[in-house]
Amino acid sequence: MKKLVTACVLFLILQNSYAQYFHFGLMAAPTFGWYKPDYNETLGTTNYSIQSNGLKVGFAYGLMAEFGFTENYLIATGIDVAYRNGSLKYVAQGDSGFSSMMNRSYTTEYVEVPFTIKLMTNEFGLLKYYAQFGVSLDLNIRAHADIDSTETYRGINYRGSLSNYNVFGDINPLCMSMIIGAGVEYSLQGHTALTFGISFHNGFIDILKDKDIIDQHGNAQTLSYSAITNYIALNFGIFF
Repeated sequence: MKKLVTACVLFLILQNSYAQYFHFGLMAAPTFGWYKPDYNETLGTTNYSIQSNGLKVGFAYGLMAEFGFTENYLIATGIDVAYRNGSLKYVAQGDSGFSSMMNRSYTTEYVEVPFTIKLMTNEFGLLKYYAQFGVSLDLNIRAHADIDSTETYRGINYRGSLSNYNVFGDINPLCMSMIIGAGVEYSLQGHTALTFGISFHNGFIDILKDKDIIDQHGNAQTLSYSAITNYIALNFGIFF
């Protein structure tokens, strides 16, 4: 207990001595996400590939905090929940008239912890402008998909669909993203300020797990799926 109290006191002293500027606030952001696949391989007589299938709207919300040595150079962090959504088309083309196409419209939910450097201008009237860059560590906590599929074999089509299907087991648990953003802060009174900005979140870790299948010839195959998740966020927040 004494060690814990001592550590808290030291933290407060260091914070007062070095982190001269501290802001805490709330944020919310509509997002526009897409998945970028990198997968095309041939196993046996069948070619498998994944294609991007457009944008999907999502949302993010959470807490944000800023601290630094001056008003112009800050460390920005926090914790938020983000729906990193997107759509993918899975295609297989084989011999004997076999082909399949499956559209998956994903809704994936992540807990994100960003760490960015924020460069702030001096105040112009009531406005300050900023640019920021850094990374975030992201943990997947939920994944569902709407699925539409068509399989063709010897001229016969087989179609199926699933709504809000649980695909949590198909998604890697951890993701990391590069963050680049810019925006403006509008001072209200004292330390209270509104913030508006835009940011690009570029994933650089594969989010899809490999897939084990039985092909049309009854052979076991492992498909080395690969894709990253990206989104653009329109950020709205308030600092207290």
